[in-house]
Amino acid sequence: MSFSFSRLHSGRCTAVVLVLLLFCSALHAQIPPGSSYPEAATVDQADTYHGTVVQDPFRWLEDLDSDEVKAWREEQDDFLDRIRRKYLRSYTGLLASISVDYTHRLFGHTMHDIASVKRVWRQGGYTFRLQEIANHKMMLFYTPEGSSDTKPLLQVDELRAYRDEIIRVSSVYMNEEDTRAAVVVRRSGTDLREVHVVDLESGTPTGDVVEGLRSNLVGWCKDGFYYVQFSGSDLFDRVQEQRLMYHTLGTEQKDDIQIVRQEVTDGILSLSVPTSDSVRLHETLLVEFVSKHGSRKFFNAAQLHIGHTGEGLPELQPYLTIPLEDNIDFRVLYKEDDEILAYSNVGAPNGQVLRYNTRMRNQAKLIIPEFQERLEDVARLGEYLFAVYLMDGVSSGYLLDTLGETINQVRFPEGYSLANLAVDYDDSTFVYYVTSFFQPGCVYSFHPRTKIVDHLYGEPLQETDIHYITKIVEYPSKDGTMIPMYITHRRDMERDANTPLLLYGYGGFGVSTKPFYSYFNDHILRRGKGIMAAPCIRGGGEFGQAWHNAGRRLNKQNTFDDFIAAAEYLIEEGYTSPEKLAIQGGSHGGLLVTAAMTQRPELFGAVIAEAPVTDMIRHSQHTTRGLSLDEYGSPQDSVDFFNLLSYSPLHNLKEGVAYPPIILVTGDHDDRVHPSHSFKFAAALQAIMGQQESGQVLLKVTEQAGHSGSDNDRYDQEKDAYIMAWLKYHLDF
Repeated sequence: MSFSFSRLHSGRCTAVVLVLLLFCSALHAQIPPGSSYPEAATVDQADTYHGTVVQDPFRWLEDLDSDEVKAWREEQDDFLDRIRRKYLRSYTGLLASISVDYTHRLFGHTMHDIASVKRVWRQGGYTFRLQEIANHKMMLFYTPEGSSDTKPLLQVDELRAYRDEIIRVSSVYMNEEDTRAAVVVRRSGTDLREVHVVDLESGTPTGDVVEGLRSNLVGWCKDGFYYVQFSGSDLFDRVQEQRLMYHTLGTEQKDDIQIVRQEVTDGILSLSVPTSDSVRLHETLLVEFVSKHGSRKFFNAAQLHIGHTGEGLPELQPYLTIPLEDNIDFRVLYKEDDEILAYSNVGAPNGQVLRYNTRMRNQAKLIIPEFQERLEDVARLGEYLFAVYLMDGVSSGYLLDTLGETINQVRFPEGYSLANLAVDYDDSTFVYYVTSFFQPGCVYSFHPRTKIVDHLYGEPLQETDIHYITKIVEYPSKDGTMIPMYITHRRDMERDANTPLLLYGYGGFGVSTKPFYSYFNDHILRRGKGIMAAPCIRGGGEFGQAWHNAGRRLNKQNTFDDFIAAAEYLIEEGYTSPEKLAIQGGSHGGLLVTAAMTQRPELFGAVIAEAPVTDMIRHSQHTTRGLSLDEYGSPQDSVDFFNLLSYSPLHNLKEGVAYPPIILVTGDHDDRVHPSHSFKFAAALQAIMGQQESGQVLLKVTEQAGHSGSDNDRYDQEKDAYIMAWLKYHLDF
């Protein structure tokens, strides 16, 4: 029997795909004596798509609450514990040291995670503090500006449904009068959010609770607030529609008013708050409607008062309508009163900044023209603009006036990334975060009037690091396209075939790969004396929307070809060898590394796949994955289906192939990429690998963790320590 797909053609190429899985409990060469992979039963489950039958014998692993799945998971956990004996000494040492590194990694979140554990921030005339008190309980405190009177706002742990649940505050928003606070919380790292309203004068909850959000943002208006709700309030419910809702204080959520309902297959609704000199959320709140039928429309939230609820959003008059085309990237950067600044690449592939007046529909004035460098981000502070550009892997910041005239430049060495641009209105400065592959990163402020750059947090950057170097090379992909790649290593290192190398990749959703620090990088570079490489493959956004489109949907194979070509280049150039080459990716990057592994298994010595998407035929069946149809395509479309089937990692496993060792990592509360993607791939691959003397197939499920990890640092530290100990074992460094 074989895991490969065979197509039997009759009539007009009707294909039948048979996937027959056999299981064997034979001992594994790298598994301790007496150990074997847990057995996974198969079921007679088949689906037909466009005349093609696809067997799905592990469908039962999608039911996470079933007794059978729970028992199988316990067996996987026990198996993992037995395997850990080989890594125990290394694991223990790594776990002891990794907590220090986590302190550094928090710097990477200071700009965009306004309410992480033990954080302090200012908003709307108040200082908020999330603090751990006795018995590990979390309390949210607030203090009026200029006062020493600190009051408890919310005891977060009181919201727990059961003892071990982890509750974290995601954001806090005040109403216009600063009398009410909407506290947004999440449970166990999930994307689901709920809102609890608190009276700021008394410090007591009002009883207003709104659930079913998958965004941190709510927008106060008059006697209530707007929010976007997704269909299905349970964790793993499939999202099929969105609703823009209005909640009136003092009422139950079931009585909330629906402004508009939208199927996710037809369009996406979102709320956003561009940066603004104003601290009033209601003055800057925008509503965006992205229609799959040809346009993006922007509305002022002020238009959406209750008097409009009978009309619905589509009948309102947008102040801005942008065509929805593959190569168009458009986003609002700043809003103040009737003025907005927006990024656009229409007629300017590298990006430009335009000014619009919301009272004059679609009339734009050019503020920052297109340059040779790619425009990545822009912020405004009064009469100043700060623009971040990227060219040849080098980040630069330009200070401009509101007419677009350049005043000053801030430039960083090759291999450093400038990100998380923000504005500190209290200090009248621009603030940004700078990092590299080998340095945890630091936060700087830039004073536009004095042109002085101040170091705020973290280890200051050096113009030239004496220990490490990041360089950018170019290599040809399968079709000849030249792909840039970051390569980082010690300056004094002499590379050869025995050098361990960690190849990281993402390449999806228009997300750019830039220098970033992680514990994995640090471990390879410092402790392993190895190399870290990160190619800017197609599907990302490094060269604008066209680069994204070149690795999107029917072009997705380009993404895998680019990544595989990166591995081939590194081997051919003597940086490493297949036995010493590990690949790592998470989420879409998990799809990338598992697809690369199934297509070219001989190239890799180890695979780290975190929250991977592996079943492309059912990628849209759970949670929010219906929102990824634009990236991957729909199995209901015949062209998309056969394209998805051609690279779906789960459906391209073949019996008799010696796959490299792999560790699959998922969170038990991951409601963005369903854990069953990891479960089904692990079960299928263990069935193959259990029959031969080759690498290991391990499944690591992190407790109380969502797509981005756990809100309990200890759980994430244990996970990272385990993966690094496993990687050290297989690459022998």
